[in-house]
Amino acid sequence: MNRFRMSFLMFLAWLLWMCACAGSRWGREINWTDFELRNLPSQEVYPEADAVILLDEANVEITQAGDTPFSVMTRHRIVKILNEKGFRHANFVIPFDDNTEITHLKARTIRPDGKIVMHDPERVFDTSLYPDYVFYSDVRGRRFTMPAVEVGAVLEYEWQLQVRNFTLWTRWPFQQADPVMISRYTIRCPRNWEIKWKTYGIHVSPRQTADGSRFTIYGWEIRDSEPLRPETGIPPGMSEQPSLLFSPVGMTDWNHIAAWYHHLAEDRMKSDRFIRTAVDSLVRGQLSDEQKLKRIYEFVRDRVRYLAIEIGIGGYQPHPAPEIFRNLYGDCKDMATLIVAMAGAAGIDADPVLISTWQNGDLDTSIVSPAQFNHAIAVATLPDGRDIWMDATDKQCAFGELPWYDR
Repeated sequence: MNRFRMSFLMFLAWLLWMCACAGSRWGREINWTDFELRNLPSQEVYPEADAVILLDEANVEITQAGDTPFSVMTRHRIVKILNEKGFRHANFVIPFDDNTEITHLKARTIRPDGKIVMHDPERVFDTSLYPDYVFYSDVRGRRFTMPAVEVGAVLEYEWQLQVRNFTLWTRWPFQQADPVMISRYTIRCPRNWEIKWKTYGIHVSPRQTADGSRFTIYGWEIRDSEPLRPETGIPPGMSEQPSLLFSPVGMTDWNHIAAWYHHLAEDRMKSDRFIRTAVDSLVRGQLSDEQKLKRIYEFVRDRVRYLAIEIGIGGYQPHPAPEIFRNLYGDCKDMATLIVAMAGAAGIDADPVLISTWQNGDLDTSIVSPAQFNHAIAVATLPDGRDIWMDATDKQCAFGELPWYDR
């Protein structure tokens, strides 16, 4: 009975959605503010492009639940297919995990003759992004394929994304692999919250408007961006790519970043009986702290495979140390977390360290953001005052050394 009721409710929700789409402007009208269907660019305008992104925009709503600010982002994209290579835009995936909620997904294809073909919501599938790694089965993707795709068709889709534990998405690229006619990023937030931002590779200031007496709207817009083309010897980092970077709400100095990361990672750096048993075996004998650290570091370096899976808050929060030890794979912050947990089991204090490597370009300390960092390592201080830095992701790096790009 319960199963029948659930199936009926799902069918009813689907039917209501279909009716809403069929009866809504989305299903029968094209009312764009920035474009007219008959005046869209053709292949002659972009002879080297496979597709042109007509509009790539995000609208972020920052509100407050109790003492915690959070944000909801609405994404909207319109893409015109110029040739068959542009069909890659028809296959779409939105990554998510247990901390992410995706709602209000709708999509449509507008044929060259103007006919609208709605996407069937039953053709949206939640699948594992990494089916070969069963312990990361919480990292999933909402996949769908646009209908009636042909050369000259326009694909339009929109969805809403909420990520818990995050106040706003910290980076927005204005430039893509395809030409972009309009790239727009808008934030609506309480007036008493200061938004700290900075642009790279381009100079653009936001429009600021009042939304009633309590909210302010900030809007950035760039038009007619050339496609981003890889070049040999291009400078590292994002300094050359037009983009926008934010400080999350409430983070005004680097101690806030440290406290925020400590809150995310503290409970995950604890050992369990399996880790303690392994450490006892590794450091058995009359060993100095330095010798114990060496054996722990070499265990993590040699036994733990590097695997980066970073969706939502998982881009910053490590997996629990017992899970990393059991699976024997993880990314840089996972390996640093396991080193800290194993060192603690050996009676040695160690800490994770967020760093910006050479590949990330020059660190811009004028904008406080976790997006400034792209790597995590570990450090322990010996009784004689020496710091031992450890990066187990480089499988050729000896104990006591660091890869050149970390330095």
